[in-house]
Amino acid sequence: MLRIERYGNSRFWALYDGQALVVVTVYKRGAQEVRRRLEAQPLARAEAAAQAAAVAAAARQAQALAAPARVRARQAQAAAQAARARAQPASEAGAAGGVSRQPSLAAPPGQAGPLQPAAAPSGSAPAPGRSAAAPARCSPQEPAAPSGSATAAGPAP
Repeated sequence: MLRIERYGNSRFWALYDGQALVVVTVYKRGAQEVRRRLEAQPLARAEAAAQAAAVAAAARQAQALAAPARVRARQAQAAAQAARARAQPASEAGAAGGVSRQPSLAAPPGQAGPLQPAAAPSGSAPAPGRSAAAPARCSPQEPAAPSGSATAAGPAP
C-alpha cells in the first residue's frame, strides 16, 4: 500500500510502499503523480506475469512433445549403428573395436591357421616338392597337407 507523508522535519514529501521509501519529492503533487503511476503499473505487471506464464506453458508443452522425438532419435541411432556393425567386414570390425558375427579365419601370431601352411623354421630348407620362391597355396575346402603324407582320400600314389 502506497502512502504519502512529510519526509522527516523538512519541506519535502515522501512516498512509502509499506516501510520502504520509494521516492522523495519537493511538492506533494509530485508525490501524488508518482503514486498514481505506480498504482497503474500493476496492470502492466499482471500482463507481463500472464505473458510469462504463457511462455512457461508453451515451453513445457514443447518439452513434452520433444521427449518422444528424442527417444525415436536414440532408437534410430542405435539401429543405424547396428546396421553399420553388421555391414562391416570381419577384419575391419576387429580393427575398429566392433563385434564380429562371423568367426575369424586368421590364426594367432606364430600359429598356422586353416588357410595358412605351417611356417618352416627360420634358416631351414623348404619342404620336399616345394620351392622357396613359390609359396604354397591352399583353399578352405582342401587343407594343406605336407607332401608324401596320407590324405583323407587315401595314401599318396
